[in-house]
Amino acid sequence: MKFIRFLALLAFVQFSAQASLIQWDAFNAGDQLAVKDLETGTIWLDLSVTAGTGYFQAGDLFDEWGYADNGQVEDLLAKAFPSFTISTPTNYQNNCTIGNECYEQSLNWLDLFGSTENTLNAQVKYGFGLYEDEDGLIRMGGSRVNGSLQNVFTYGEEFTVDYTGYTTSAPTYWYSTFLTFQPVQSPDNSIDAQLSESGLASMFAGLLGFMLIRRRKA
Repeated sequence: MKFIRFLALLAFVQFSAQASLIQWDAFNAGDQLAVKDLETGTIWLDLSVTAGTGYFQAGDLFDEWGYADNGQVEDLLAKAFPSFTISTPTNYQNNCTIGNECYEQSLNWLDLFGSTENTLNAQVKYGFGLYEDEDGLIRMGGSRVNGSLQNVFTYGEEFTVDYTGYTTSAPTYWYSTFLTFQPVQSPDNSIDAQLSESGLASMFAGLLGFMLIRRRKA
């Protein structure tokens, strides 16, 4: 009985960690090109947006979006892939097939962060992000799903391969870069720009309309 309770608690913790990641808007209301972590407040740009762009190039693409640091990325990967198990020597999880929890986590990852397709096989989808670790090396994390074989490769935190060769260029569709929203501070320390969840503006508009109707009736 205690063991069953432990498994239930573990499943709840894993679900809660993933549930904190939700779709968000990046540039325009309803574009759904970002992900927000409700626990940390961090807003992540979809990986599909920077696919095929070199690491150093990606940081210059958009105003108010900057590189995620090593700690942020490792926290994100641990949260998105709670059942990740290391396969030596390169720290990836293989043999993760349909029906397994890790497979579902990878599908959810691609659904949240967007994916790019292999130009030769549309069944193979990529969602990899590059980031710089504390030693200045370029690492990679994320997942690749092969729908025809119904298996995935998942790469978690501390992936030990150095991808410094992709700082100025990257394969057309394989790799993206982890960018987060970093609003510019005005002189009075107020935030000049904010991202909002899809439909937030319309909700406030509806609330305002409701208040006006109530006021007229009064």
